[in-house]
Amino acid sequence: SRQVGVFNATGPEHPLTFQKMLEACQLASGSNSRFTWVAGQFLLDQGIVPFRDLPLWMPESETAYAGHFSIDSRRAFKSGMVCRPLTETARDTLLWDRDRTLRNDSPEKPEQKQVGLPMNHEQELLSRWKSTLS
Repeated sequence: SRQVGVFNATGPEHPLTFQKMLEACQLASGSNSRFTWVAGQFLLDQGIVPFRDLPLWMPESETAYAGHFSIDSRRAFKSGMVCRPLTETARDTLLWDRDRTLRNDSPEKPEQKQVGLPMNHEQELLSRWKSTLS
């Protein structure tokens, strides 16, 4: 539409919950994973660092990050911006990551860093969490 100016181009247009984001990723990946909802304070008490150990997770109790995901993109949407479906973005990101991993087999390329919790640490935390429920 030949509009110019400064726009915050992020979405979706309406608030998205963490659960809905995870469900879109699950659908895009074809995963049969199950979600276990754990209290944020429990994770913090276990030394879990928001964003580093659990990407995109920001506990409500962390007031230092208040508004972190609150970006006003109304101007962009009013100007006609449309977001692609989240499942499409999740699928393409997964394909990109898998391709990147395959290309990283060469000894000249640097090692990839672990993103999120190692599986054994996640299983340990889930076990501890479940023991608090009984």
